[in-house]
Amino acid sequence: MKRVLLQYDVAHGRLPRPERILEQAAFLKEYGLNGVMLYLDGEGAQKSLPVRGSIPADYLTVLKTGLRRLSLEFVPHIQTLGHLERMLARSGMEPWRDDPGGGRVVRIDSPEVRNGMKRYIAEAMELFGSEWIHCGGDEAWTLGLGVSRPYLAAAGLENALGEYWNELHQTVRARGGKMVLYADELIVYPALRNRLDRDIVIANWGYCAPDEIFEQENGHYAAHHAVTAGRESWITGNSMAEYLFLPFPRLPENLQVLERLGHESGADTFVISDWGSWENISPMLNTLLGALFVLRRLKCPDYGIREFLSELSELVFGRRETAFLHAVRTMLEAQCAKYWPRTICRTGPMLPRFFTGDPDQRMIGTLSAAIDPAKLNRLKKEMEQACLLLDSLAGKTGVRRMQWLHDLRWTARRLLAAVLRAELCFRHAWYTGAVWIDGAGRHALRQDYETYRNLAAGDIALHRKVWRRDCLPGGLGESCALLKTAAGSAGKTIHCPENTLLYFPPENP
Repeated sequence: MKRVLLQYDVAHGRLPRPERILEQAAFLKEYGLNGVMLYLDGEGAQKSLPVRGSIPADYLTVLKTGLRRLSLEFVPHIQTLGHLERMLARSGMEPWRDDPGGGRVVRIDSPEVRNGMKRYIAEAMELFGSEWIHCGGDEAWTLGLGVSRPYLAAAGLENALGEYWNELHQTVRARGGKMVLYADELIVYPALRNRLDRDIVIANWGYCAPDEIFEQENGHYAAHHAVTAGRESWITGNSMAEYLFLPFPRLPENLQVLERLGHESGADTFVISDWGSWENISPMLNTLLGALFVLRRLKCPDYGIREFLSELSELVFGRRETAFLHAVRTMLEAQCAKYWPRTICRTGPMLPRFFTGDPDQRMIGTLSAAIDPAKLNRLKKEMEQACLLLDSLAGKTGVRRMQWLHDLRWTARRLLAAVLRAELCFRHAWYTGAVWIDGAGRHALRQDYETYRNLAAGDIALHRKVWRRDCLPGGLGESCALLKTAAGSAGKTIHCPENTLLYFPPENP
């Protein structure tokens, strides 16, 4: 690829400290990174929209100056169609809402919206100083179902959307820039492909393996050549930083298909996306390590888990450390078919769901019921061992990157907590309400729950500490609330019904 960009999501409550982004960018530049993209949706607006975004201009200025010193590009990613629920929920945005109750999609039939979006595009291009501007356009599932419905019905969706985006494109082109759009609408509405200006760049994306449910439902890989034909194109993959830890072999499987499609379509840019760390709870080290693997893999298709582990050990210790290699391998493989039924693996990243999902949710119940308890018990034991191994390394002399080791130790405990919670959810899914339980059994259940609760409490404490180190204060309360809710909802899995056996043990025959 001619260009590789690392995207940070700054639109959902977490603002990484500028010095942390610059530190990561400087490190990754040595491995082939060409620039940084910030995902803003509407939060980068300063004066262009009816309400101001949450990202201050001086934050962007510091990053722009620092990246320029590093000779790295700085590219804005806004949204011009959907994914704008946070912005649309605010007072003052009522005229922009296609859904009067708020929603996530703007009215493309409104001159006010069109003019506001053109102002926002100009503002973002000025703040970033890049020739590129990514204008989003993905996952706008409710387009035309609200106030704009009569307009789209009369004009035809393809005609209306093509006219809207072409009008915005004129603003980009007038400023000497190039507009990038996601492929989603072109996949679902093929006639739109010929309605868009030919020099609009199409960015196709996919964050899964080719046989996962997302591809079956959305067809991003299957439609790739049709949506990019005759156009300049980009490929967007995922560092998978938000999945508690990098999932192998899911990450290299995803890259393999994207590399192939990008090569066949002549894509010149690969965007490594990081989507806010699954409700903003994962350490930024995950972003760094995920991007490192992608950059290495793009240059060397044979680069795999063995090479990655060796490189991490060298970076942390300056040598191959056997205990480290063993522990981190377990962490990398904790979300694969070695420990989980393949059907669960094909639904997407399961550990984040088990870590934060309500045990009574349909998805959690379905996944929990399919768990193989023997495999899960094996993973639990191996994760416990991984935690012990990483703890044993903390006191060693000569550690080159102690902060990395600290965050990996924390992540190992988080993975263990997710496994314990998955075990609790499994029991919950299989609970019938008609069980005999004795005192020993009740004690074991409560002890397992307390073990999880202690890990969850320690996790929240470490989350606060690392957030304050790496990110600005805003958003911390929301992410802590998520973790506290998850810890509390796990209590639903403990069933210790009063029954005769608890108080009247059977006589020996």
